[in-house]
Amino acid sequence: MDDGMLAARQRLEQLRQEAHRAAQESQAFAQNLEAREHVGWSSRREVRVRVGSDGLIRDVEFTPSAPSLSPATLSRLTMEAHDRALLALRDAVDELAAHALPSSPELSTLMSASYHQSIPSRVEVLRDDLR
Repeated sequence: MDDGMLAARQRLEQLRQEAHRAAQESQAFAQNLEAREHVGWSSRREVRVRVGSDGLIRDVEFTPSAPSLSPATLSRLTMEAHDRALLALRDAVDELAAHALPSSPELSTLMSASYHQSIPSRVEVLRDDLR
């Protein structure tokens, strides 16, 4: 076997190992993200929303005083709590991506960017209000 062929085989093996490592890290990332709780509360804590790693609502809780609020107010507070839960999810993604994907910084950047793009722009306004 000539040197060119040997070098090509070694490079293919290296690429295979890198892809396998990235796949394992991605799977661990997804499992860690799913295992975390992403929770948001309304500003005066009348409503609590928990979202999954997909950003979809998994649970909504209301305080005992919440039923006395108008439906429009409850709707607004639920959206606010959901937005805060999405911020918690995005922060978790950023934290995990920075540490859980060490062999692939490009994948880490891509994962964070993907979640950032999926968060509605109104949530960014909320983040600015929280500062």
